Amino acid sequence: MKKLSNIVFLLILLFNASIFNAQNNSLKLNRDSILTLIDSLKDISPSIELSTEFNNKVTFWGRSFDRNQYGFENDIIYKTTSGLYATYTGYIWSAMPNRYAKTDLGIGYQNQFTDKLYCSIEYQRWFFNNGDDYARNALANFMSADINYDLNFISIQPTFYYMFGYENIFQTDLQINHEFQLTKISKAGKLLINPQFLSTFTNKSFLPIYGNIQQGDTINNKFRCVDLELSLPLKLSINNFDIESNVHYNYPIKINNEAIKPFFYLSIRLAYNIYFSKN
Repeated sequence: MKKLSNIVFLLILLFNASIFNAQNNSLKLNRDSILTLIDSLKDISPSIELSTEFNNKVTFWGRSFDRNQYGFENDIIYKTTSGLYATYTGYIWSAMPNRYAKTDLGIGYQNQFTDKLYCSIEYQRWFFNNGDDYARNALANFMSADINYDLNFISIQPTFYYMFGYENIFQTDLQINHEFQLTKISKAGKLLINPQFLSTFTNKSFLPIYGNIQQGDTINNKFRCVDLELSLPLKLSINNFDIESNVHYNYPIKINNEAIKPFFYLSIRLAYNIYFSKN
């Protein structure tokens, strides 16, 4: 817990320092800030986002739970002008008896308080289509709170999760990233790259999510770092259409005598946004 306290203290220190810097420069509204505010107007228009993502390796916390499988994640997100949104996610996992393995239904609220500070909260109900009653209901509920703060040179995004059912899991992710525009493609398109570093902390090392895991197989641990990941998403955005390819390098942190090692995996995501009139 001392390490976690140090990390939290460092985040608070960075946050306060950035606020002090912002106050000293509050009268200097640069071109990037104006563009960010203009782009944010899109986000408060009613919209529907349709997306699908392919992963050549399905993992959680850098662990595949002895299943070598690929997967698809299909999303529908409806956003309102008030900041409320509703989500549907359907998962296809290739090695499961029922390949349509999981459905998530969620509702949340998001708000951009300034051009640098963004927050959201969400609740999801999870429905598993494989395993016995324990496997289907061990983690039936999911809650999250997300903060994204832009420090100009990087963005810091801590996210806090609580998953519960027959089991309960606390998880904290800390993501650091910065998006660059590589080039502009005509008036409506651009090519972006967004290097990311993700660290995951949790109080469990196994999760009854991928198969016929029986009650008692989950291992209780101290709250600790269980996974690190570097990724390099490359996104082509044209009008309302996005295509993103991503190379991930995952470094799971061994707990006890786990037989795990670092690995690469690939993902590709397609998304289309439909915007509606505010009137």
